[in-house]
Amino acid sequence: MNKTHYRLKKRLYRLKSIRRRRGFGIHSPFVFHLVTKVIGGKLHDVVIEEMKDIRKQTIEYLKREEKVDGVGIDIGRKLKQEIKRLKKEVSVDKLIFRLMNFIQPKSPIFVGDEIGISVGYMAKVDERVPLHWLRTDIELTAYQRFVLDKLNAENIIREENICIDTFSEIDFLVLSDSTSKQILQQFTANIEQALSENSFVMIKNIHRNEALRELWLEWKEMEIFTYSLDLFQIGILIRRKGMRRHNYVLKYRF
Repeated sequence: MNKTHYRLKKRLYRLKSIRRRRGFGIHSPFVFHLVTKVIGGKLHDVVIEEMKDIRKQTIEYLKREEKVDGVGIDIGRKLKQEIKRLKKEVSVDKLIFRLMNFIQPKSPIFVGDEIGISVGYMAKVDERVPLHWLRTDIELTAYQRFVLDKLNAENIIREENICIDTFSEIDFLVLSDSTSKQILQQFTANIEQALSENSFVMIKNIHRNEALRELWLEWKEMEIFTYSLDLFQIGILIRRKGMRRHNYVLKYRF
């Protein structure tokens, strides 16, 4: 999707979502609380400041690595993408952190070939809880180690030989736009068995990445999901037993 089309789509989305700003038009008490107190709320935590410093150090590190002789065109392009991501996704990572603090999941999973900052926010919510990081791009491993060393979080479990049907009772799932199509297909085929009866799914860049846009449109119509929250830059799907289904488009400035 080109930039002009994306910006026009974002403007139309904001017009569509304005009536639900600050929770107006939301009849579910659970979703109202989630939108007004968690998604639209603030959370002052020492982790936020810690991750801010690690993000800054990581950007400086990647800029240096990008200029190293012999890096290669492919790796150089990936490092540029990660620098751009680190600058743009500060609010996304804070939102992931706030939602995890609210939910307190026991089986969280992050999926995608990122540098590891989003993973860091998730791991720092509760370092007693194992966090599985599913990834396929081994070329980024050396650069991810820099972030992992800074995080010093022993609860991160990196998975490379991925078979989705080995996972069950996932209660907090984050899908990056760097997730391979093969893994997305595996999740689609096994999503009902993989998720717990009360679970959250967060999908990045549902209106910019075509594969995730298609997945978002398909998943939000699945009977297993009770609520879908379209925040434009990120989509949230909630599986909550015994509740009526609703789809919401929400005004949220990242």
